[in-house]
Amino acid sequence: MKYRFCVTVTVLLVFGFGIFGRGKLATYTNITVDPNFINDFSVAEIPTSFAIQDCEILKKILPESPIILKVTPVDPPEFFFKGWQQKVRIEQVFSGENLASGSEIYITFDRWKASVARKEMNLSFVNFMKDGAEYLVFLSESIGYTKDGIEVFQLPKDHAIASVFSYEVHDNVIYPVSGESTYVPYKEVSDNEFFAVDTEGLDAFLELKNFLLEKYK
Repeated sequence: MKYRFCVTVTVLLVFGFGIFGRGKLATYTNITVDPNFINDFSVAEIPTSFAIQDCEILKKILPESPIILKVTPVDPPEFFFKGWQQKVRIEQVFSGENLASGSEIYITFDRWKASVARKEMNLSFVNFMKDGAEYLVFLSESIGYTKDGIEVFQLPKDHAIASVFSYEVHDNVIYPVSGESTYVPYKEVSDNEFFAVDTEGLDAFLELKNFLLEKYK
């Protein structure tokens, strides 16, 4: 027990991540000391066939989501052990009960993962929500926890692509990959909205985005 405690304290001090159980994620979080720490990480670009297949499925199922919102980020992502959540303000409710414009919620995703040892992040092929921008988000449910009295909601788990779409137009850089790995330096694609290995995969993202934004303006 003493060894585990020492390891936990060390990780907290060095990396700024709170190591807590999944059931406590909404209550105990730490923001990393250096806000630019992610620039030292790599992020995965989605393979083409995967992008085409998943985007086609999402085009059919996302409009059936129980919670569909237009939101604006309130704070940067809050990182905890191997994951993160982000607080947003609801601008418009397209679908969802007991939710109102002007209220705040947290958004998280089971697939959002970070490996400090490998300096890799799984962003589910969609970049972080940026300050001052509006986003269309599709949520599955509340996870049953609150952070500072603010309810935490989950993105749908069934697909690897995060169901978060910016209302702005972004210049998406395709960073070349080699070998089997599709991980690339985050700092080289940090202004992207989507991460794809080629233009065909990126086009699948953009087609899905345009379809959804046309429905939820």
